[in-house]
Amino acid sequence: MEKGIRGFKKGHKINLGRKRPKRSKEWTRKITLSRGNYKGKNNPNYGKKHTKETKQKIREKALGRKVSETTKRKISEATKGKKNHWFGKNNPYCTGKNHWNWKGGITKLNLIIRASAKYKKWINSIFERDNFTCQYCGDNKGGEFKFSSFEKIK
Repeated sequence: MEKGIRGFKKGHKINLGRKRPKRSKEWTRKITLSRGNYKGKNNPNYGKKHTKETKQKIREKALGRKVSETTKRKISEATKGKKNHWFGKNNPYCTGKNHWNWKGGITKLNLIIRASAKYKKWINSIFERDNFTCQYCGDNKGGEFKFSSFEKIK
């Protein structure tokens, strides 16, 4: 049998990336209404809880699933950088008092200073001034730098 595009036999009608026509707002509304409103109290499972046996069955079924490396890579690429919906934003559910590890704002002054942009700029200026070379041991390959002077942060 003669093979054509993408392994289909010749003459087989296939969709080669053609998109379906845009649906009107009216059509979308009708489909939504036909499916019913299952949000909140209208959901048949609202207020119900799974039994221990059901939870165990769900767990066992999930444990048997294997995700291919291709799928893992696609998921990773789909959520990296600007594609991630939290990119460049602070997650209000996970910052400050809403963070799971919040301890009442007890960050030490030293940590606050070291995290500031002013401090980072000052450190960088010292590195550049000393040509990224440790003034203590002369190492310029990286590692732990020691500063030759501790001037005030300007």
